[in-house]
Amino acid sequence: MQNFYILTESNVTRSSPNFHNEGHIRMWYDSPLREFNPHIVLIVFAAILFAFVAYYIFFKVKKIEVLDHGTVVTRNEKQLQDLLEKRSIILDKMVDLEQLHQLREMNQYEFTKKYESYKQQLIQVKMKLKKFTE
Repeated sequence: MQNFYILTESNVTRSSPNFHNEGHIRMWYDSPLREFNPHIVLIVFAAILFAFVAYYIFFKVKKIEVLDHGTVVTRNEKQLQDLLEKRSIILDKMVDLEQLHQLREMNQYEFTKKYESYKQQLIQVKMKLKKFTE
């Protein structure tokens, strides 16, 4: 006659369904999280992981930025806005420079030197803007 081991009901086999490994259950009861439902903890950890992946995809892969006033724009739109702002600033400085020259607060040499510098910067900005429109 063969000897069969008779399993007595232990704490582990009584509380665990058939699809859970006994070693994992013992490890759970030894962990600091033993007071919580393991399925809920798994759901919370999965939600946190999903949030990090979604953040990475939304802000890094899609190249989306949030401006100071809360507007969401792509990096290309931000570059375009920066170039338009830079063009406006350069044009304002050129107008101010002309006014200073007309008021004789600046000599011709300084005026020409600064004006040509601004002009070159403006040409570079306009060339970059042209790439966006093509």
